[in-house]
This record gives sequence, structure tokens and C-alpha cells, in this order.
Amino acid sequence: MAGSLRPGHLVHIARPHPEGRGTEPALTGYESRVASDPSAAGPRSWAAAHNEPVTAVENALLVWLVIGIGITAGVFIVARAAIQIAEVGYRVLEKRLDPQVATRQTILLTLAMLLAGLAVAVIAAISIAFFLGNLLQDAPLQ
Repeated sequence: MAGSLRPGHLVHIARPHPEGRGTEPALTGYESRVASDPSAAGPRSWAAAHNEPVTAVENALLVWLVIGIGITAGVFIVARAAIQIAEVGYRVLEKRLDPQVATRQTILLTLAMLLAGLAVAVIAAISIAFFLGNLLQDAPLQ
């Protein structure tokens, strides 16, 4: 049983009932802290304990987080491809790489860089359109 416990799970230990009527679950330090102050468990566990749905603000934050991760990954790929292209050029200058192989590698790296740049542009365009659409949707028509 102890091997199946994960962080965030509460452990109930039986202790004698104060009035001698069998046993009652003992509160762990975490449980007693949460029982006295529900916000000690964190905002999501408090909401989950009270069956509250995820709010629109939380959904929006998650969407923007995913957008930011996508843009960051695309920019990283573009930068990494540029560094690889420079490395290919350096190896050709030192005559460690055949010019035909270097041309093929440079073309592939350039295509990867262009595709990553295009993906970043598409992600950014969709997120900007979504953001502006929400702003315009809430604006009064006059």
C-alpha cells in the first residue's frame, strides 16, 4: 500500500476514539493544516475538493502557456538550425566535409529553419487573431 501512495494523497491512520468507541481516522500534519486552512492545500486542490469547474481564466492561461511553449520551441529550432548551418560551413572551410554533402546538409537545415519559422508565424497569427477576435467581440458596435 505504501508503494502506491503519490504526493497529494492523504494517509488515514486509525487511532482510538476519544470516548472509547472503536477507532477514528487520525489526521496527519498535512490534513490538520488543510482542515484548519483549506487554502493550504493549494487553489486547484481546494477547487477540486469543492467540485468547482475550471474557470475560463484558467483555460485562457493554459492556452497562452501552450502558445508560448510552441513559439519558444519554434524559435529554438530556428536558432539551432542556424548554428548547425554555421558549423557545416566551418567544417567545409577546414576541409573536413565534402562540399556536396555540405550543400545537402545546408539545404535540409534551411528547410527545417523555414518550416519552424512558418510554424511560429502560424501559431502567432492564430493567437493574435484569437486575441483580437475576443477584444472585438466584447467591443460595443457604434
